[in-house]
Amino acid sequence: MASDSFIRPVRPEIMYAAFMLRLWIGMRLFFAGLDKFRIKGEATFSIEAYKGNVQVIADTIAEHTPLTQQLCDLYAAPLGYLLVGIGVLVILGLFTRLSLLAAGVMFISLGVGLMLLPDDFEAVMIGIQVAITAFALSLWWHDRISVDGILGRLFSRGRRSKINGDDDLEPASDRDKTAA
Repeated sequence: MASDSFIRPVRPEIMYAAFMLRLWIGMRLFFAGLDKFRIKGEATFSIEAYKGNVQVIADTIAEHTPLTQQLCDLYAAPLGYLLVGIGVLVILGLFTRLSLLAAGVMFISLGVGLMLLPDDFEAVMIGIQVAITAFALSLWWHDRISVDGILGRLFSRGRRSKINGDDDLEPASDRDKTAA
């Protein structure tokens, strides 16, 4: 039946690989953002520390690149909040494709700043994270260990049942065999 062709087979190794990649990317973003709130040399966090930390980033980029101070300030101001927010979305697997795309764009934007400095080693390290994110994005369909994956399975069961015209979740091919 046409509706059964949309049911994807479960491949545990790909499912776990997508999960591990998503966790890595999410934790990397979350902890990088959280670090912007940390008072250097201490284990405490504050908004005042955040303002000082992102100002140092903006000043360094503005001083050593052709970018203006205003542009650097505009980029740095929401940076920690974006890193934490995107990291949480990626870890949970909520809006998986969109959050992984946002993570990739965030890594690319960080890489541009490093390339302008030029900090070749760190730019290459960010490039590796972009590649990991792109790979995770290519596996999003198999990521069942996520909020999106769980909700997708819950809602697709009800939809498949309505398409097949019965209340149980038995595939149409098995139902036809028992009726014959």
